[in-house]
Amino acid sequence: ALFLSKEANQIRQNNHQNLQITNLREIKEGKAMNLKLLKVARFFHLINKKNYNEKRQIEIVKNSPLFDAKWYLAQNPDVKAKKIGAAKHYVKYGWKEGRNPSPDFDTEEYLAEYPELEEKSWCPLFHYMLEHKELMPKIDYKVFWNTYYQKYIINTINYTKQQRFKIEEILGKYKGKDINYKIIAQSKYFNKRWYLKTNPDIKQSGIDPIEHYIKYGWKEGRNPSKYFDGNRYLDKHQDVKKAKMNPLIHYEFYGRGENRRVFKPRSNDNLDFFYFTRYVEKMNSDKQSFCEYRENNRKKINTIKPIAFYLPQFHSFKENDTWYGRGFTEWTNVTKSIPMYTGHYQPHLPIDVGFYNLNTTDVFYRQIELAQNYGIYGFAFYYYWFSGRKLMEKPLNNYLLDSNLKFPFCLCWACENWSKLWDGGNKELLVESHLATDDANLFWNDILPFLKDERYIKHDNKPVILMYRPNKFDKGILKEFLKKIRKYAQRDGFEGLYLLWVITNDITSENLFIEDEYGFDGLVEFPPHGLRKNINKKKNVPIKELKGYLNSSLVGEVYDMEQYIGNNMHKLPLFNDINIYRGIFPMWDNSSRKAQSGCLIFEGMSPFLYSKWLTDIVQWTKRNHVVGDRYIFINAWNEWAEGAHLEPDNKYGYAYLQTTKDVLESNDD
Repeated sequence: ALFLSKEANQIRQNNHQNLQITNLREIKEGKAMNLKLLKVARFFHLINKKNYNEKRQIEIVKNSPLFDAKWYLAQNPDVKAKKIGAAKHYVKYGWKEGRNPSPDFDTEEYLAEYPELEEKSWCPLFHYMLEHKELMPKIDYKVFWNTYYQKYIINTINYTKQQRFKIEEILGKYKGKDINYKIIAQSKYFNKRWYLKTNPDIKQSGIDPIEHYIKYGWKEGRNPSKYFDGNRYLDKHQDVKKAKMNPLIHYEFYGRGENRRVFKPRSNDNLDFFYFTRYVEKMNSDKQSFCEYRENNRKKINTIKPIAFYLPQFHSFKENDTWYGRGFTEWTNVTKSIPMYTGHYQPHLPIDVGFYNLNTTDVFYRQIELAQNYGIYGFAFYYYWFSGRKLMEKPLNNYLLDSNLKFPFCLCWACENWSKLWDGGNKELLVESHLATDDANLFWNDILPFLKDERYIKHDNKPVILMYRPNKFDKGILKEFLKKIRKYAQRDGFEGLYLLWVITNDITSENLFIEDEYGFDGLVEFPPHGLRKNINKKKNVPIKELKGYLNSSLVGEVYDMEQYIGNNMHKLPLFNDINIYRGIFPMWDNSSRKAQSGCLIFEGMSPFLYSKWLTDIVQWTKRNHVVGDRYIFINAWNEWAEGAHLEPDNKYGYAYLQTTKDVLESNDD
């Protein structure tokens, strides 16, 4: 049932005798429209015979073989100037003015043969089509009626939001949608058109605006309409904010009944965002920093061996489907990112390789071609292993099985917890990382096929294995674990293992155990880890003094890379008197993942600053490592959701790759 006012019910009763439904025979046969539409139309007495017939005539004339729209507009420039559809003009006015629909049909001659058409106001070409059924175009009346209904009935009647929702619900528009979706759909504080207009990135992506607002929009500080400010609602009602509940859903479920106050957005907030988005689009398309692809000399051997960390999370798999939604990949985070303040470079969008899928090895070929062209020595694939349970292993297995992918690689075992915040912490823990006393043999058997591959990176016949956050494990158990896998390596034909500890913020010289009998062979710098103790914050966000646009929902810290590199803070390694390999990133910004949960943005990076940083660590490496041991590590090849990628993007193009090549060649022995 539809909920109507008393006045609407009275109108319904008064107009009962005037109800007109056309083509009942076609309707009953299911040719003109479906029964749900008929139910709505009957209820509201909305079908107007004249209006419907006119639209039907236009549809048939438009699809007639005797109607030539281009010819009609060329012969009648006044029609073209009025910007009215050719078929519509001919049906409504053209035939009455003696105009012909094409060179093959004479309107005046046909009217002379059938003079009664003028009295009935029947378009002569439409009449001709009815008389010659064999020429009648095949029209999907269900599609036609739905279009007619939406354009000429739904959009022209001034319903309340609730009435429109009930009509659409009868039509099955919300079939399968949850209660939150339906609540937002009928809320007077959600306006689809306004939401898409003020968020052009959403309109361009084609995402359902209601679903976007429910899943992402409110978390990103976007308002549902010009009459409801979700950020101010949360700031005013701290209990809702602590509960991490969508502000509009809370208001519709509880807030309205509790007489909670609703706030309008400040006058310039949404306009600022709308125009700022346009500004960012222009900024991102600025070609001054953009570098085109260049074919470089790949035969030149450099003594420096840059290894780029490689993230395999660009394919869907069962666990991520469960935790984050069906079809989730790293691109999900990347594409929903938005600029959070004036000058903020987001989103980072790929070119050349595009939004690839690692379920197959196809993109590996192009990535290897790029890496070799620009002087990258190898990839360090992240390896997710949890006491025998593996995640994201498919791309690595595919790479191993395809011997035509001739490019060196090694494994970086990510020893941290898998959490929903991607920070390795214990909050919203998904998979816990722990090391059991009997894990060594299981781990060794899982990685041995990789280590035996001729492409695997080895240091003096010792496979190189990186470990990220091994300090999460019990020190005694870890030492025993490393002791065992070293013995397994010698048993299986290697000289041993070359184990490298990837530096994170939570390690100090006191909790390291390097270069003892069963410890690690060295350290790998992994910026931004370790940078923050030597770098000044550029902005503590949110910050009211920041000029220009600032999304009030942003939670995090912004650091000044110009100051860091300009003051040469990057020149010295994080630890002295320890075997250490230097690290670098091209850019780093994880607001795609954590804009509302504590992001880190290292602002100001550019190909120029990257060149200075890379040059200095290359020269340090040449002074402190012998030939054959001159590895540097780049974070990363493809950490797109952390803004850390050598892969080309739509702002800089191939600039970071070309800079890498230029620095390596200019510092070659």
